Amino acid sequence: MQTIQISERTGTDGTLNLSVPLGRPDTEFDVVLVVQPKATANGQAPSNRFATMDAIRNSLAATGREFGDSVRDVREDRDR
Repeated sequence: MQTIQISERTGTDGTLNLSVPLGRPDTEFDVVLVVQPKATANGQAPSNRFATMDAIRNSLAATGREFGDSVRDVREDRDR
């Protein structure tokens, strides 16, 4: 297994396109891709709260659970 680390920028549509020359034509590869936002000047990765919340919602949905609605929860507590 070979590890290749590159830095790329997404296009205006938010899509990341990669082209990795491996020098082995007509060869099938298994590829593992880890995507991480590049750290800013202060060493912190930029935050995308909406993407984080979507990821949490999706992971809960995949296990049959739901991301609670706080307004509904407060109303239910109030009505008890």
